[in-house]
Amino acid sequence: MVNNVNAVKYYLQMTDIMFRSSMNYIRRCVPVIGLVMGTLIVYSIFFYNSYAQVSRNLVGSPNLSLTNVTQYFHHHQNFSRFEDKLFKPILNAFKHPNLLHDRKTKFRSDTIPTIFLLSNKSITNSYWVDSLKHFTEKQCPFQCNFTDNEKEVSKADAVLVYFSYFESPDALKSKLPKRDPRQPWIAFAVETPDHKFFKTQLPISSFNGIFNRTMTFRRDSDIIFTHGFVVSKEDAAFLPQPWVRHPPRLRQLPFYKRKVAVAFISHCVSLGRRMDYIRELSEFVPVDIYGKCGKLSCGASRYVGSSPEIEDDTCILEAAENYLFYLSFENSIADDYVTEKLYNILFYPVVPIVFGGVNYSDILPPNSFIPALEYKPADLAILILKLSHDETRYNAMLEWRNRYQVSKVGTRRIYCDLCTKLRTTKLYEEKLYDDFEDWFGTQSHCRKYTTDGVVPST
Repeated sequence: MVNNVNAVKYYLQMTDIMFRSSMNYIRRCVPVIGLVMGTLIVYSIFFYNSYAQVSRNLVGSPNLSLTNVTQYFHHHQNFSRFEDKLFKPILNAFKHPNLLHDRKTKFRSDTIPTIFLLSNKSITNSYWVDSLKHFTEKQCPFQCNFTDNEKEVSKADAVLVYFSYFESPDALKSKLPKRDPRQPWIAFAVETPDHKFFKTQLPISSFNGIFNRTMTFRRDSDIIFTHGFVVSKEDAAFLPQPWVRHPPRLRQLPFYKRKVAVAFISHCVSLGRRMDYIRELSEFVPVDIYGKCGKLSCGASRYVGSSPEIEDDTCILEAAENYLFYLSFENSIADDYVTEKLYNILFYPVVPIVFGGVNYSDILPPNSFIPALEYKPADLAILILKLSHDETRYNAMLEWRNRYQVSKVGTRRIYCDLCTKLRTTKLYEEKLYDDFEDWFGTQSHCRKYTTDGVVPST
């Protein structure tokens, strides 16, 4: 009897979602004169469908009529061996260190490469001290030296230019020495090109014809900046112990007592318009929003930029204990762009709903996430409700945790990757970004969400 009551509630929720979704469409597309007639017709159709669906559930398994929601389970349940393509090069460096051992670089006979850091912060600043901790604690597969002494720039194996600390193109160019064309000059950018930083402080066009190497979130960068990785438990044995963290013990509520969905958002006006999507989704399923964009708070949800100590973020811990789904929505939609928002929640047995421009299948195991942008908010709500009423299917989305581990090492890991690349000859091949604005600005394909789908940003 209890199951029958739950079934009735479940399908009435489904009907309500489909009805309100259709009414939203009618309001946009049907003239006011036909609104009343359209309302009566749609209401009658969906009320009948609801009755039919509930009746079927009482004698058999549910069968949603929305094709893309039904196909989700068939398409995403195939679990196979997964390998994080972005993390593979540095994993191989740990597994096979002799392949790159003592490789000489182009600029000196030393066996340890030197990297010149160009930023408006001293190398003794706490940011750099923390970012380079993997070297001081010998946690990278290879060692590198770092300096900001301008007298050493001509002898350095590479010059790393960190955009984010400069207030204007002139401030940056005043520090740039004359470049040896054989020396890698690396443009380091952590934000997307539609970020206000590049609009107001450092126009991208200012750097056409300056850099010959890149270190960004883009997969076609020479060094790829990521905030974390997923690795098999077998391969994790090759990594330094601090690289693979274990979450604190959870006091997770039982499945049917947990709330549906949660999001932590403090930037309400984002480039990708994530809040527009969340507002639409909230019309159909409850979404608790913590931060400046919602009505809830849990103290300071700590952004861990460099430090991998995920256990310090008690807000994420509480979300994992009390919710079934976590909205990992990026502020920008650009090719390959993903941040700590994703890796924060992967430590815990919660299903992430992702919103961003990266191909999540390249960085996450199959059947471990729900891609929001593949669904209209109403359709996603139906999928969420279906999973929240089916503990077996929900738990199937957490099975990857038996084979894989997650790590969030922030900005530290990227310098290990850079140091590894400096021991190969490819980074020294002749190259120049004559049109850096096109490569970084245009080819990142920045986009935004609208009710008609995802469209290019303007």
